[in-house]
Amino acid sequence: MIRRIALILIALLLVSCTLDIRDEDGFRLFYSAGWSPEDYVVQSHDGYVVNEKIYHEAIFTESVVVENVLLRPISVRVWRGNLRRWLTVEPLDSIILEPSLLEE
Repeated sequence: MIRRIALILIALLLVSCTLDIRDEDGFRLFYSAGWSPEDYVVQSHDGYVVNEKIYHEAIFTESVVVENVLLRPISVRVWRGNLRRWLTVEPLDSIILEPSLLEE
C-alpha cells in the first residue's frame, strides 16, 4: 500500500514538473508569483535587447531602454499585475519603458 502511494506521488510530481502552462499569447505563466508591486514584466516572441543582452521575457523594476535590432517591427508586451499593454518597436529603434507606463 505504501509503495503504491509513493509511486502515485512520484508520478504526480513528474507530471507537475513537466507542465507548461501558457497564457492566451503563448507566454509561460511562471512570472505571477514572487515579484513586488514595483516590478513589471517585458515579453516578446521576437526578442529584444536591454543592456546588450537578448531577452524574450524579463522582470524589471526600473526604467529600461528596449532595443529592436531586427530589420522589422517587433511587438513587446509590458505588464504588471492585471494591467497589460502591447507596444511596437520600429526596426533598429528603441523605446524607454518605465513602470509609470502601466499606471491606471
